[in-house]
Amino acid sequence: MGEKILQQGANLAITIVLARLIAPEAFGAIAIVMIFTSIASIITTTGFGSALIQKKKPTDIDYSTIFYSNIVIAVALYLLLYFTAPLIAGYYKILELTYYIRIISLTFVISSASNGSSVYIQKKLKFRVFFTSSLVSSVASGVISMYMAYRGYGIWALVIQSLIGSIISSVIILIRSEWRPRLLFSFKSLKELFSFSWKMLLINLLWTVGNNIQGLVIAKKYNESELAYYSKGKHIPDLISANTVYSVNKVMFPALSQYQDDLGKMLSIMRKSISINSFLISPCMIGLAVVSERLIVFLFTDTWISSVPYMQILCIAYLFQPIQSISIQAVVAVGKMNTYLTVEIIKRIIGISLLVAAVMLSDNVIYIVVAMLISEMISTVIIFPVNKKYFNYSYIQQLTDMFRPMLSAILMGVAVYSIGLIKMNVTLGLLLQILAGVLSFLLFSFLFDRATLKYILSSIRKRKS
Repeated sequence: MGEKILQQGANLAITIVLARLIAPEAFGAIAIVMIFTSIASIITTTGFGSALIQKKKPTDIDYSTIFYSNIVIAVALYLLLYFTAPLIAGYYKILELTYYIRIISLTFVISSASNGSSVYIQKKLKFRVFFTSSLVSSVASGVISMYMAYRGYGIWALVIQSLIGSIISSVIILIRSEWRPRLLFSFKSLKELFSFSWKMLLINLLWTVGNNIQGLVIAKKYNESELAYYSKGKHIPDLISANTVYSVNKVMFPALSQYQDDLGKMLSIMRKSISINSFLISPCMIGLAVVSERLIVFLFTDTWISSVPYMQILCIAYLFQPIQSISIQAVVAVGKMNTYLTVEIIKRIIGISLLVAAVMLSDNVIYIVVAMLISEMISTVIIFPVNKKYFNYSYIQQLTDMFRPMLSAILMGVAVYSIGLIKMNVTLGLLLQILAGVLSFLLFSFLFDRATLKYILSSIRKRKS
């Protein structure tokens, strides 16, 4: 966990500097590009990889087959984006998008060369390699982009940051992996892995499109500046939630796959993971929502003050991420892909329906963000009967594991909000609110969630020893 905090801190520091040097419009334009490239990246980085992790004894032929398949797919997708870039730029009336798309799209082509090695490392549970590659690539690309931004290169600092980061990360993974591609390819292996991966690929595409379609709508209906404020409001809560859940999922999916025939053990792992994730995410999200105005001004200056309401609403939405993400990982681990696909389709239908309603009801972007919150709440309810059916995870247990840490975080939020009512300097007020938040959450956790608190403190002591 300390490694993830270090990585998050480095990313946040770089973001703060860049936000002070580059105009919101530039971030909005890059956000549009990243939506399209992230969709393409999903096709090359997931699906086959999940199939290999789920497979109990993958062979060298399997790894090599996926290695070459991913490269071919990545090149094909790059050519698709390369030739459609002018159309995308014309649709959003930002002609420069053509150049940005064609350069940033190289990132998933570069990353495809290390996908086989990434799966091998994940299968062997050598997660420190991912931390090293992420930290080094983030810092190195961040330093270069900050220098470029300082020298006045504007949006090109963000473009180069994305490209350099991808190159460095891929090189480190390739060097640190014990596996090397061989001149092997099997259509039989490809067909076998595809039978599992096509569902995972469709699910991930649905998830990615569902989580990015709001940005596409905001960019078209409003402008790139409004998209930049929305993206910045989403950035910090997303950074905390994604990295926390991602860290657990990296460990959980292989672990759950090993116990896929022992549902009792799987339930125990699920409950512990959901409790720990909620314990870590709940105070961060509620704390961020309460101090968001002071935090935005302190970190990014008042240029980004329009991001505050988006951050506040999205922080509440992210409270429901742990149980959804971990439950889905468990469903995949036991091979219930049809169920996972069905759930994801239902969630996306609901999300898009709410998005359409929000756009029709008002010209205010805040309605779109509120629709996202409602969608997350409904999605959480949808997953409850799935957990009950496959893991005998009762509704009471699910609600308890999810809301027990939230109770302590809500009480902490009241304490932090009370401090915020006092008129004082922005920096001093923020420091006092953070201190009050940490102390009050520990106190309320000791009173209402002592078991999880003791487990986390015990884990920290073991790591130190």
